[in-house]
Amino acid sequence: MLLLAAILVSAGCEPSAGNASPPDVVLIVLDTLRPDHLELFGYDVETAPFLSELGERGAVFERAFSTSAWTPPATASLITGLYPQRHGVVNGFELEGSAVQQIEQGGVASVSVSPLPASHATLAERFSRAGYTTIGVTTNVHINEIVGHDRGFDRFTLERYADAARVAELLTESLAEAPEDRPRFLYLHLMDVHKPFHEREPWYSEYSAHSQRSGRLGKLVTAYDSEISFADAQLRDMYERFGWAENTVLCVVSDHGEGFGEGGLVGHGPSLSWVVNRCLLLLSGSGVARMRVESNVSLVDVVPTLLELTGQVAPADLDGRSLLPLLDPTQRPVAEAGSAERALFAHRRHRRQLKGSFLWSVVQGRWKLVHDEFSGVSQLFDMAVDPFEEFDLSEAQPERLLQLRALHETHVSGAAAAGQAEQQVDIDAEMYAHLQALGYAGDDDH
Repeated sequence: MLLLAAILVSAGCEPSAGNASPPDVVLIVLDTLRPDHLELFGYDVETAPFLSELGERGAVFERAFSTSAWTPPATASLITGLYPQRHGVVNGFELEGSAVQQIEQGGVASVSVSPLPASHATLAERFSRAGYTTIGVTTNVHINEIVGHDRGFDRFTLERYADAARVAELLTESLAEAPEDRPRFLYLHLMDVHKPFHEREPWYSEYSAHSQRSGRLGKLVTAYDSEISFADAQLRDMYERFGWAENTVLCVVSDHGEGFGEGGLVGHGPSLSWVVNRCLLLLSGSGVARMRVESNVSLVDVVPTLLELTGQVAPADLDGRSLLPLLDPTQRPVAEAGSAERALFAHRRHRRQLKGSFLWSVVQGRWKLVHDEFSGVSQLFDMAVDPFEEFDLSEAQPERLLQLRALHETHVSGAAAAGQAEQQVDIDAEMYAHLQALGYAGDDDH
């Protein structure tokens, strides 16, 4: 163990204060979880008591933004610390139009998938180089070997749409084969909160009895909330079973949210509105101060933050910043001032039939600009007084609109992705049925 500690220190991974070894790191992605459906963020139902307990003991980031509104680009940003325009992952498994017809007629269709360039190191690769055992368990088909999510993992398991209880079983199997004398980096990607929503008991019946919403959307919301509670209960079990209360950094995020009729959006189809662009970001455990942070932060900040928490040095060319200065009283004033001026970016590919056009957004301070390249429409929102983005101020604030547009142009001009050819992946009837259940085939509400 002493030899390993020396290796870790030489790799830039120093043991945290008071511990004989570097902390384990557990990164959990709750796919499609919108934070405003947690009591931790003011929801009127306690859907996730375990997450609330973690939040009371750790750092809760109240204004966290995804880099997209669907899994492929957002998760690639999460594990690289780069925006989509740099990592280049913008396509995933989606079927529309003629491809759907082709499969329904008994054929096989193909989709273009954007691989992660080999020049961009993943978080698992960085932890592996620092001497960690690395284990990944995912239930989302978009998190796969084709894109490169498996890079750096000693053991990587993809089981399509398995629930959180099954994830615990798969993790148990992987940990049984892991050496005990090395710190561990675990990546768990849970799909319980993603469509199709199951009516999880006893929560579904309990929430139905108190729901203020009726009809189809009311049932969807209630089922969605029950899925959150199911996943939360499984996370509590894993936390206790695997000993994450000791010498462990726990980071819980969501890759994007979900719409339930706000602004006409149901699902997380082509949009960058607040319901899909805001995400959960929570830190707890070794070296994490207890507080709530109101500054704007992004998923790209997770990589440098976890590296710093384990004594590693984050590369200077990442788009993300360590969030630890926001948790340090001596550094917080400067860090908060920097966050107020910092611009955050998001990117969303349009439907395939509109291939080549995108949605993009810029957030700076209280302002958010959303631009649709297909329609040419820009919308400007003052999030301080209009958090639900209902009032477009683009005509009333033309100078602000131009300022944010200029920030985007500068960002894009300096963020050319390292070129890597897209790969064609055949989709058969079985995969089609799976994608259809998730909302990635034949409609736009995913």
